[in-house]
Amino acid sequence: MKPRRLLLDTNLLILFIVGGVEPSWVSGHKRLALFSASDYHLLASIVKKADRLVVTPHILTETSNLLGKPGNPFNQDYFLKFAELVTNAELVDEHHVPGSEIVQSNEFSYLGLTDAGLMNLEPQGLTVLSCDSLLVTACLWNGLQAKNFNQLRKIA
Repeated sequence: MKPRRLLLDTNLLILFIVGGVEPSWVSGHKRLALFSASDYHLLASIVKKADRLVVTPHILTETSNLLGKPGNPFNQDYFLKFAELVTNAELVDEHHVPGSEIVQSNEFSYLGLTDAGLMNLEPQGLTVLSCDSLLVTACLWNGLQAKNFNQLRKIA
């Protein structure tokens, strides 16, 4: 899998950030109970092959809101890694689709704002990577390249 432009859904972006701080912390994170350090390493190898990482403000907001939790001593580490990633202009492209457009789409009613917004991204060279089979199916239906990370985990 050699995506030129790669978009990680919120859960995978959280995995990438937490694992990037310390892979052994992955399984202890509230939102990453189904993942392991080896999943982080697989994800990191996929991201490394991409030319650019595509994000949206909606994904970044969800990620920021779900990344830390009150009283977690690692919050500062997570948010520093998050900021480092988001400000890396050589790797990250941020694309904005107005919420007013997203809520008018058919996908909004079953995907919600963040995921439905992906349907409006330029598909050329873009691969969406997610563990959400509904999102992957919607992307494929809308002409976007998409992969289910769970299937890659089984192969690796």
